[in-house]
Amino acid sequence: MNKITPDPATLNTTSAKESSSPVSKSGVKRKPSYVHAADQIRARILSGQLVPGEQLPPENDLAAELNVSRTTAREALRLLASENLVETKRGVFGGVFIVHPTHQDIERSMDTAFRLMASSGELSIDEVIEAWLIVGPSVAGLAAQRRTDEEAVSLLALSEPLPESATDAECVATSIQFSHLLLQMTRNRLLPLLAGPLLRVLPGRLQSLRSEPGWWVQNAEEYRRLAEAIQKRDPQRAKEEMSNHVRKYQSKPPVD
Repeated sequence: MNKITPDPATLNTTSAKESSSPVSKSGVKRKPSYVHAADQIRARILSGQLVPGEQLPPENDLAAELNVSRTTAREALRLLASENLVETKRGVFGGVFIVHPTHQDIERSMDTAFRLMASSGELSIDEVIEAWLIVGPSVAGLAAQRRTDEEAVSLLALSEPLPESATDAECVATSIQFSHLLLQMTRNRLLPLLAGPLLRVLPGRLQSLRSEPGWWVQNAEEYRRLAEAIQKRDPQRAKEEMSNHVRKYQSKPPVD
């Protein structure tokens, strides 16, 4: 069990125990004490001093080592648990243990953050489209170079127009499947984490465009050309097709 030694760089400089005042003498808002306590533990996790599977000291001991109350230590652990950095195990061999977030945890957190930013207006549709215009062509180019034969066949199948009876939700789901398969084909584990949440912000912001006659037919044609370029392992054409596809959104900004 590794002892937590407070790091001077992240210590709350008010006093040894928590200050009840949320504002310093200079008028700067202070972090809550439990956030400072969490900062101490997080810093050691990020530095590799605390590794996955390692058990933290009991709550009372942890509080004493961080020079905070037991309640503050408990809140700090709750904050770290919400970040998927620690987990509590029950039973004889239970306690609080260090863990690392999975790819799914990271993607889910980013997905939530992007959606909240978009719904609150902090992230505009123009910014989302601009970001995908930068990332998308590179994704398409890598997919053309690294795809398997099976993936190329699947991508072509996903580019087929759906029946006229298909609902908007079904069309959106197929479009997202197409995009996620593209990300998978890059063989780059970071791209799905970064671009996946970005892609899932788009459908809700493009509803006004999707209601236009022929929208999904045109979308399928664009996907088909992109899928064919990838099947032929033509990265330059794949980049161009993706760029043209995304620029369509720029030329016809949606009305929210």
